[in-house]
Amino acid sequence: KKYTDTYPLNLEATHQDICELVDAPERVPIIFVLTPGSDPTELVMGLAKKKKKEVQAVSMGQGQEVVARRYIATSIVTGGWVLLQNTHLGLKYLVELE
Repeated sequence: KKYTDTYPLNLEATHQDICELVDAPERVPIIFVLTPGSDPTELVMGLAKKKKKEVQAVSMGQGQEVVARRYIATSIVTGGWVLLQNTHLGLKYLVELE
C-alpha cells in the first residue's frame, strides 16, 4: 500500500522550494514522471497564471524540436515558461537541451 497510494503534487510549494534553494530558479526544470491518466498541465497552467507567467506548450515528436527551441529562446528573453510534453518522443533533443 505504501508504494501504490498516490499523493497530489503541491506544485506551488515545489516552485517556492526551488526559488529558495537556487540562485537562478528560472533555469531549473521541473520534470514530471507520469503514470497513465495523469496530466499536470492544469497544475502548471494554474501556477503560471498565479505567477503571471506566459506558458508555451509543445508536444514533442517528429520535427517539434524546432518549435521547442523557439519557445525556449523566446522564454529566456520574456521570462515565460515552456511546457515540453511527451518528451519520450524527443529524447535526442533532451540530451541537446541538457
